[in-house]
Amino acid sequence: MRKLGNPFALKLPSDQTFFGLTAAYDKVVMDQCFELGYYGNNTLTIMEAYSLPVNVRSYYYAKLVGVKEAEAAAAEKAQQENKGKRR
Repeated sequence: MRKLGNPFALKLPSDQTFFGLTAAYDKVVMDQCFELGYYGNNTLTIMEAYSLPVNVRSYYYAKLVGVKEAEAAAAEKAQQENKGKRR
């Protein structure tokens, strides 16, 4: 007869990341904090960005990325217009 284990026993994953965040996620957070501090014209320090709630930090980061992309697009458009005027 086959012995069955306790059907109510909870099987938890035993990997290192179960009780904490992965190294990849930690790198994403640190990159966001650095970029908010560095490219945000010193509106936030890296530690202030790190202390923000996740949803607030993500919002500010998305806004910063959008602003920087718009600036890059405007600069490229101006450069293309200048090339056209030189000819």
